[in-house]
Amino acid sequence: GLIVVDSGDLFNEDEEIPESVQQAARLKGDVIAEIYKHIGIDAVNVGELDLVLGVDYLKELEKKYNFAFVSANLVDEKDAPIFKRYIIKKVGDKNVGIFGIMGDSSDMTAKVSEITKDAAYVQDSLKAAEAVVKELTGKVDYIVALTHQGTNRDWVIARRVKGIDLV
Repeated sequence: GLIVVDSGDLFNEDEEIPESVQQAARLKGDVIAEIYKHIGIDAVNVGELDLVLGVDYLKELEKKYNFAFVSANLVDEKDAPIFKRYIIKKVGDKNVGIFGIMGDSSDMTAKVSEITKDAAYVQDSLKAAEAVVKELTGKVDYIVALTHQGTNRDWVIARRVKGIDLV
């Protein structure tokens, strides 16, 4: 069994996309999504640069290409998760829980608020990871954390959140 994932900033490398090239950027996003669907992507963690074309655009891609964006700590102004917090994939006779986390450093949280014009907020990544792991415990055989943050923060999550099998 194979699991295919992406840890974020898949669609875009710029923090701002001028109006004149937005159409081209969307087209590029569609092509990448089409390729990923063809490869058989299981989950894509949301990176801050994926949000540049808007949350609605990502939701559109998700529907159109039928793959999951995951983020356990990206929420709207009502603190509701914007994307699925996790997915469970059956691999052979095992269940694998896959969740996404975006770094919660102050520059990242500021960037997300700015990019999305306050449509999305980043919650505490450790707390979010702990909550998801608690929810998945007993339901799955393995837990995979897709992170979008510095490696040093990955170490913190790996050490502090018991139950994650792979970061």
